[in-house]
Amino acid sequence: VCRFEAAVLLVDVFRASHSSYDDRALSLVDCAGDALSFRNRDLHGVLRSDDATDCLQTLARRARRCAIQEVIANEFEFSRSQSIRLRRLLVLQADAEVANLRRADFPCYSLTGGEPTKVSMAALASGVTVVFSEGAGLDLKLRSCRVKVEKFLRASVGPRSTGPAFVSLLHNEGLLAPTIDPDLAVRPPRAAAPPSLGKGVVERRDA
Repeated sequence: VCRFEAAVLLVDVFRASHSSYDDRALSLVDCAGDALSFRNRDLHGVLRSDDATDCLQTLARRARRCAIQEVIANEFEFSRSQSIRLRRLLVLQADAEVANLRRADFPCYSLTGGEPTKVSMAALASGVTVVFSEGAGLDLKLRSCRVKVEKFLRASVGPRSTGPAFVSLLHNEGLLAPTIDPDLAVRPPRAAAPPSLGKGVVERRDA
């Protein structure tokens, strides 16, 4: 938490597009299994990298031993206690060593004219956890998670230096949950089929 990258991570997770995100949580887990979780309210108006570094070093005293599946369950349950609509848990393992994250076949879409992005009600009721880690096995660990993981996906979102910002962008546009679970996507309306002539009917054309 002493490195500049840690301060950048705070900005990517909690500060973007001139907005502040109170519904997000950031958890840091070290190689020894000590975990530190915090939310926007813990940052006390952090705006500069120096402030973020000092804040992280202070928060580091709260770190405790915690398995990754317990961290995920704890944060989901806290978020669910704050939102009555939250029902489903989706997990994306961001692994730079595998294939890139692919867009859903029927992604949420933006209409022209400044209208908002369409997001399904099922997507709004889904909590999304993104775990930045390399290697297989996370899906097996999540089987013992006390909160059922409805959908798990392992894909690359780029290097860790830019991955959190990219994931935040997808989330802000309503694209992250449907990309993990395509069943949550809002399908664009189909164009009306042109009227067809009945069977055996010959079109009449006047000369």
